Amino acid sequence: ALENGFAFEVGTCATLLESLCLDARGNEASTLMAKLLTNENIPDTTCNMVLSSLCRSGEACSAFKLWKDILRFKLLSSDCLQVLLDGLCKEGRLGYANQVYMDMLSRGHVPGIGIHGALLDGFCRAGNFDEAYKVLSEMVDKGCAPNADVFNSLIHGLSKAGKMSKAVQALEKMEEADCLPTNFTFVSLINGFCKVELPEGALMMLKKMLERGFAPDVSTYGSLIVTLCKLKKADVGYNLFQEVKQKGYVPPITSLNALVGGLCEVAKVTEAYTLLVEMHDMGLKPSKSLCEMVSKSLKEHGRCHDASKLLEVFQAQLS
Repeated sequence: ALENGFAFEVGTCATLLESLCLDARGNEASTLMAKLLTNENIPDTTCNMVLSSLCRSGEACSAFKLWKDILRFKLLSSDCLQVLLDGLCKEGRLGYANQVYMDMLSRGHVPGIGIHGALLDGFCRAGNFDEAYKVLSEMVDKGCAPNADVFNSLIHGLSKAGKMSKAVQALEKMEEADCLPTNFTFVSLINGFCKVELPEGALMMLKKMLERGFAPDVSTYGSLIVTLCKLKKADVGYNLFQEVKQKGYVPPITSLNALVGGLCEVAKVTEAYTLLVEMHDMGLKPSKSLCEMVSKSLKEHGRCHDASKLLEVFQAQLS
């Protein structure tokens, strides 16, 4: 119909484009939209949907090219541009994202918290924290108060990169701005401290987290227990395990295996033996090498009877 020169009402065009997007056919919607742009009748909501569809399917570059085409005929709203910026930043296309941002400024757009947040998150994902801090400063200068999502992006990025002193400073700035930390804030910090093998910092954040009424997930506890064991602090890890057990959680078997081995290394044989039996009672299957390690430790401490008993309990695993 288009090839024969027919023109369609805006409702018809929008319906077809939106239907293609709902059917995950963003590229076809993009191609068709490029043909329809000369009619200057595509509403912002439809543009938003097409750009979103492309970004969701990992085609943020195609969305960027479509945005360039759209600019020849009309300007998009801040909502549409936020969708595009977010998609580009998530794919690490920061050069393109910056072009969109600068174009917004040149046309008199006043970027809101969503635009700034998407850009800051993109820089954090790329490990470019200098630029991330610049965005944060721009937000404050323009009277746009950062929210929890913005601070969480910064804290998560810094923690993932092992920059824990700066991550803690960001937490302090977050609280100074009367912005309450979330469960995600503390989990990011705990995992970051575990990554750089500073369990004291992780335990401090765990304490703060519990005081605020948050509930860490099992994997967070497990990560902390493994870190403690690696640093020959399995006794602290065992106490943490007891706390977790009282809450009704069962840490992953990988962290329990690490805890049993760690307890043997620091001569906490009774605790290692007790935990191994507990694992058996819970239906978990420790490895053959772990059973043999505990058995050997028991024998070294003159507990041959317990060692024999252990081998009987775990005979199936050792056969």
